[in-house]
Amino acid sequence: MKKLSTLFTLGVTSLLPSISAGMLVSCKDEVIDYRNDIGVNVLKDKSALLASESPKEIKITSKSNKVFYEVNILNIDDETGKMQVKATPIYKKKVQESFEMTIDGFQKSTKQSKENSTPEEKPKKYSLSEITDKIYSIDFQYKQLFVVSNFIYTRLTSTLVWGEVVIFNMSAGPMKLRTFWSEYSDIKVQFNLREQNDEKGTCILDVKFTKDNETIIKTETITGFKLPEPPKPPEPKDPWDRFFPKENE
Repeated sequence: MKKLSTLFTLGVTSLLPSISAGMLVSCKDEVIDYRNDIGVNVLKDKSALLASESPKEIKITSKSNKVFYEVNILNIDDETGKMQVKATPIYKKKVQESFEMTIDGFQKSTKQSKENSTPEEKPKKYSLSEITDKIYSIDFQYKQLFVVSNFIYTRLTSTLVWGEVVIFNMSAGPMKLRTFWSEYSDIKVQFNLREQNDEKGTCILDVKFTKDNETIIKTETITGFKLPEPPKPPEPKDPWDRFFPKENE
């Protein structure tokens, strides 16, 4: 149980009506029932707010717009979601008799919620193999625009670029490496490129996944790179050259 004692000095604004009636004041044939005149506005959803978190979110109002209320918190109980307060009306610059009221409907203590929480609400632990088994192939984005050697030496220049061009084709759909890093930040990923072949437009990529003390290596042969342009054939000789040799030959 959390107890607080503090003072609201909110002008012409206030909290919820009290349970019982009373506190009637008559002035020039005008009768004000302070218990019914006081109003409580909680600026956020009470059901998602602990009572102990609510003081800054409470606005005190006067339904008649003629009364100023000073509200003193007597007790806050997060387990029951209730707040006990004492309200002091000030009408025409005169302090009136105080009264107590209860504000309820707040979220109940998270201690109780945690005890009743289901396993699904807790972060699920997973093994490295559970994740790598979902990766059925690995590929490079934009590979069709580059010859293998050019792709390696002009595109794969930084970790940031690797994050953009490496694609894990997973059971749930393609995932960029940078997204994988974000979702599985506890998995370390390392790469080793080998046996690149410009003529065939292929390369072999080893991907090493490490989590805790477990390591898994996936090897992928990546195809579909741009093939190098074939060498241009030599220009045919003009058959008349033997009769009319060019100058300087």
